Amino acid sequence: MNLPDSPDEKRAEAELALRAGIEAAQEQLKMAVQAAGMGVWRVDVATNKHTTIQGSGPISGLGADVYPHTVEQFFALVHPDDREAVNRSVQRSFETGNYKAEFRIVLPDGTIRWVSARGQCLRDPSGKPVVLTGVDLDITEPKRREGALQREQILPRATLDHVAGTP
Repeated sequence: MNLPDSPDEKRAEAELALRAGIEAAQEQLKMAVQAAGMGVWRVDVATNKHTTIQGSGPISGLGADVYPHTVEQFFALVHPDDREAVNRSVQRSFETGNYKAEFRIVLPDGTIRWVSARGQCLRDPSGKPVVLTGVDLDITEPKRREGALQREQILPRATLDHVAGTP
């Protein structure tokens, strides 16, 4: 004779099923982030601590000896010509709640990588920015192709202008 499950047993089974569902969703997200070559990051505004949540994006995929653990270390990686624009994007996110930036980073070996970053600024109940969190994606190859395409288009245009007699 089967006795009905007690309320405690039913609750325990439901909790196990919920945990299994959450773990499966987390694993799927992890696989998708890695397949896309993205990194998921978080910045604690109060402490300036920068951490990777998961992934292998252009910043989050850096080795432990290079990875920026603070906002200052992050900005040290940002190309000097791009720092002001990135800082403006961060400040704008504190006002609007949305972060969006494309910029270059300079790796210790001198390699330059292009990064596309998107995120959101989370606030406390008083409206003060608490966390900036988002994703980064390496867009170096598309940027190189874009530059090559622009160079290809400039030469014919310059030739046509020369033939037409326009400076």
